[in-house]
Amino acid sequence: MTPLEFEGKRVLVTGSNGFIGAHLVQRLLALQADVVGTVSPGSDGCRLEALDAHPRVLECDLSSNDHVARCLSDFRPHYVFHLGVERDQAVLRAAEASGSSAIKGQAVMEAVASSDLRRFLSLGSSLEVAFGLDGKLHTFHGRAKAREWQDLQTLSERIGAPYSHARTHYVYGPLQPRSKLIPTALAAAIEGRTLSLTGSHVRKRFVFVLDVVDGLLALAASPSPISRATWFTSDTEVSNRDVVERISAITGRPIKVAPEEFGERDFDCQHWPLDADEHGLAGWAAATPLDAGLTACYEWMCHNEV
Repeated sequence: MTPLEFEGKRVLVTGSNGFIGAHLVQRLLALQADVVGTVSPGSDGCRLEALDAHPRVLECDLSSNDHVARCLSDFRPHYVFHLGVERDQAVLRAAEASGSSAIKGQAVMEAVASSDLRRFLSLGSSLEVAFGLDGKLHTFHGRAKAREWQDLQTLSERIGAPYSHARTHYVYGPLQPRSKLIPTALAAAIEGRTLSLTGSHVRKRFVFVLDVVDGLLALAASPSPISRATWFTSDTEVSNRDVVERISAITGRPIKVAPEEFGERDFDCQHWPLDADEHGLAGWAAATPLDAGLTACYEWMCHNEV
């Protein structure tokens, strides 16, 4: 992929003020794309501000078909990166109970479908794939994203929209929500606080946010849509405890740990298998070693307040 793939192209990013979305917007603007980002009504743009990224912004309620249609009626993008999600558990629970989708990705696709559209790309995660001994999807969010993916596949076939779907495991990097493991552990190191941690058996596949951005851009610019989901992840599983030890070494500050005090969740896992049919994009590989990514997070936290 070269910068010419996106230079001067109209690009829509839903969830543009989110963790991955803001980094993606920053990269697209650097590639001189004409970027429009959607944000939820009333939400802030602190991540976009922190990255000095200034797309055109539309407040758009992705839970409302009518609102999506009104917001996007005049924009005909060449590329769409659908990263918008719904985090409100009550909304997710109500949508699931009614058999509907809490996030209207299909409404976005219908609103922007035109001959100009080169690729509509949605992003999900490992939570939308059944795992564990019971083979279940363990979260409302995961089930909602799995339902949306199926809806988008069906709609794309019906209207002829070029569609691809990507998934990630644990994405980390600067501007990650402070409640997550890595920023929490970094804060514990910097401030000398005790860190509550799950057992050492909990492991994750960690992938740096800018590697995910590179993957999304490469997938969007690939010659033709891919029917299966494309994974952007790491080949290596690392325990939460090992990540904390690495952060302690990088910061030069010992981290006091209260083991087992952080309650294990249904989706915490000691092994995240990648089946034979779960492939990444040809030519893509995570380029950022974990220690380098953790160092980037530490340096960002030391020099920025968001």
